[in-house]
Amino acid sequence: MPPPRARFSCQAYWPSRSSEVGAAAKAALAARGVVVPRAEVSTRADLATAGAVVGFPLVLKGQGIAHKTEAGAVVLGVPDAAALQAAADAMPTDS
Repeated sequence: MPPPRARFSCQAYWPSRSSEVGAAAKAALAARGVVVPRAEVSTRADLATAGAVVGFPLVLKGQGIAHKTEAGAVVLGVPDAAALQAAADAMPTDS
């Protein structure tokens, strides 16, 4: 039995080339039957919609930031839309 699908949200304030490459790689893996995390790339204005599409709990990641974990640009286990907005407000926007 495959493991349950993890829920991830890859949020971007400024979409970057790396997010396009990551999306293409996930699509190629999924086409071959590999279970990949669900993700949405979003602007700050569309965060609530992206969270609803991905589902909660989720992971919020800033895009265009080098060393995301060290920079505080990764938030695990975001439980709902209010917490998603609060996490985005607290997140750095550049490296």
